[in-house]
Amino acid sequence: MGRWRMNPLAVLVVICVAVGVYKHWPTGKSAVVALAAEETPGNFVKMPAVQGMTASQVFVISDPHCPRPSGERARQLVQALKSKGIDVVHTGRLEMVPPAPGSVDLDEVNSTLRGEVPIVFVNGRAKANPTLHEVLAQYKPAG
Repeated sequence: MGRWRMNPLAVLVVICVAVGVYKHWPTGKSAVVALAAEETPGNFVKMPAVQGMTASQVFVISDPHCPRPSGERARQLVQALKSKGIDVVHTGRLEMVPPAPGSVDLDEVNSTLRGEVPIVFVNGRAKANPTLHEVLAQYKPAG
C-alpha cells in the first residue's frame, strides 16, 4: 500500500471525538482543569505538535498571498518577526501530530484554529490574530 496523508480537518475530527470521550470519562475533569491553569500571557493555548516545526521557529498560518486585511496583518507580522532575527514560517498549510489523550484541551484547540487569521504557533502554543507584542512575549517568556 502507498503512503497516505491525513487531512488536517480529519485529524481535528478525530481529536474532537477523542476529547468528547475523554471529557465524559469520570476521571477526565481534573486533567482539563489542570490544562486551563497552564494559560500563558496573551491567551496562547497549548496545542498539539506541528509537523516540521522546530522549537526556535514561529509558524504563522494564513494564505501568504491573501489580499484581505488579515493577509496584510500576517505579512506585516512575519516581516516584523524576521527583522528581530526570529525564524518564521508563513504558510497556508498546517499538519499537526495527533496529541496524546488529555494532553491538550481540544475545545481550546478548535476555538483557536477557527479564530481570526493569522493563527500563530510559538513554543507549543497558539493564538488567533495575536499582536507582535504578544508573539514576542510568548517567544521569550519572562523568567
